[in-house]
This record gives sequence, structure tokens and C-alpha cells, in this order.
Amino acid sequence: MKLSDRDLKLLVGLLLVAIIVCPIFFIIRPYNDKIAQRKQTIETKKEREAFLAKLDANREFYNNSIALLDSERGKIVANFAEGFWDENNVFFLADIEDSVPIAMNTIDFAMAEPTQISEDRVDPATGEVIEGLSAVASITTIQYAAEYEAFKGFLAKILDLNKNERMVVYAVSADQDDETGLIKGTIVLNRYAVTGEGRSLAPASEESIPYGTDNVFGRPSGIPEEEEEAPAEE
Repeated sequence: MKLSDRDLKLLVGLLLVAIIVCPIFFIIRPYNDKIAQRKQTIETKKEREAFLAKLDANREFYNNSIALLDSERGKIVANFAEGFWDENNVFFLADIEDSVPIAMNTIDFAMAEPTQISEDRVDPATGEVIEGLSAVASITTIQYAAEYEAFKGFLAKILDLNKNERMVVYAVSADQDDETGLIKGTIVLNRYAVTGEGRSLAPASEESIPYGTDNVFGRPSGIPEEEEEAPAEE
């Protein structure tokens, strides 16, 4: 089949168009896209470099600020106990009952779920993982009965003895018994602590109440040796 001059010119024209267009689409345009991407990367790196230079210029200020904030945070954390002993709650309530004429009918101790307030971190010197700080709460629920003045004295005693113990009266219910005239109800005490970061729990405070015995497996205390009965002979 012989092509006419017109068809031949058309084919030559299409070939020329393809020669011109193909490099644009497959070579020049991708190359331009790469150039644009490189320019954007360079701009991003320049911005990052400027930001890091600014940080470096203010390094001393930032380090001093971090040290100051760490110190202030440490002072706040130091105001809280590392945890709780139920013994402390028992002794605390026993001390109150000794000084205030109030009857505590039911006492319940519970622990709220801890809330993590800082992330774990790695000690750069030893490589050990240091547990982050967690906030915890001890909840003491008391059912009581008392005269009105004793009830007020009970609340005042709690607030006075626990100014530095991070204890708050979380909830109070009070109702007067028509038959006895006593105030009856429930008091919920919340006590707060911060655990973690290697903080150690102080021993339970047990000085206020005598406890224990020196002869758990021996002679009953107060019985002279001569009064003991000799074992019966078989």
C-alpha cells in the first residue's frame, strides 16, 4: 500500500509532535517535579536549621528553666506521701476517737485506681528504667453516731490533724435520730499520695497505740513462774 504525500506529511507531523511531547511528559516534567521537591526539602531543612540554631542559642536559658521547673515539681511531689499504710489510718482514727466522744460503727478502707502523671524514663547513667510518677488516693468511709457538738469536733479534729497530710473530707452525710437525738451518717475521707520515681514509703506510724507482746509462744504475761501448773504425769 502506497502512502500519499498527504498521509506521509501527517505521519511526519505526528512523529515530530511525539518527539517534542514525549520528552516533556517523561523527562522534563519528572525532572522539574524532582527539582521542586528538592527545593521544598531544602527550605524545610533551612527552617529546621534556623529552629535548631535558635534552640542552641537559648540552650542555657532552657536548661536553667528545666532545672527550675524540676526543682519546683520536686517540692510539690515531696509534700505527698509515697503511699499508704492501713495502720496509719487506723491509728489516726483511734486517736480521734480517744479525744472526741464519737462512735464509729463501720469503717471501710479502699484504694482508688492510680493515675499516671509522668512517663517512665531511662537513667542515662545506669540505663535502668525509672518508673514514672502516679497519683493515688486512699478512701476511708466511716459510719458514725455522735452528739451534735461531738460531730462538729470530729470534723474540726480531722481538718486540724491533717493540715499537712493531704487528706480532705470528700463527702459528709448527717441526719438526726428522732429517738436518741444523735447525729448519724457517713463521712468519706480521701487521702492523696504520689508514687514512683524510686520514692520509698515511710514506715507506718505506730507510736501512739501499744501493740504486740513479748511472749507470743511462751508464758502468759502477768503470771509468775511459781503459779504455773506442772504438767500431769502419765
